Amino acid sequence: MHKNSKGVVDFLLILVALITITGIGYYAYKNRQIKFIPQQSSSESRTPSTIPSLIPPSDDLQTFELPSGDIKITNLLGKFEFVVPVTYNLAGNAKNLSVNFKGADGGYPGPRDFAEVQFRILELEKPTLQDQVRDTYTTDKKGAGETPNYDDIKKITLGKANGYSYSCFFLVEQNCIYLPMDNQKYLFILTRYEDRNNRGYQNEIDQILSTFKFMD
Repeated sequence: MHKNSKGVVDFLLILVALITITGIGYYAYKNRQIKFIPQQSSSESRTPSTIPSLIPPSDDLQTFELPSGDIKITNLLGKFEFVVPVTYNLAGNAKNLSVNFKGADGGYPGPRDFAEVQFRILELEKPTLQDQVRDTYTTDKKGAGETPNYDDIKKITLGKANGYSYSCFFLVEQNCIYLPMDNQKYLFILTRYEDRNNRGYQNEIDQILSTFKFMD
């Protein structure tokens, strides 16, 4: 009989303890001292990362992510804009801007594949843009020990602006583009790429240039 009484007492003590713990927990929950944090599902969408940039903050350059994921870059100093894939990096400033992509392949001793487009706002040093282009072309050719052939210089239209271009190969595929600007300035665009693995970098550069335009 004594043993049965002791067992009943132990059971009651355990029951009281459970009731007390439950009551404390419920009180803490009601008073926001315990919060349940739901785990985020791996299938939930995440905010896409913005384009990697080495450009310091500037009022002259703006970037905007398009619904496609590409990045529109607006140069307020030069009053022009263009679109690049989000995989491209930015470097420089409004007067000397570069967008580039470096492939993962390649290595020592040769350079790895890459694509790059440079935009430079320069002072016009000759009476006309055509004179400027011919002078720069001549200097480049003579510096390379070659005879200038002015038929290499082609007229082009880019972003509704009429300018000039020519192939300026140096170690890798390069193209030099000259577009007129206001206030005795011009925009020099240099495209460069190395694509030994046929990744289509020339097509990417053409796509970037197709989005280029001067702002009204």
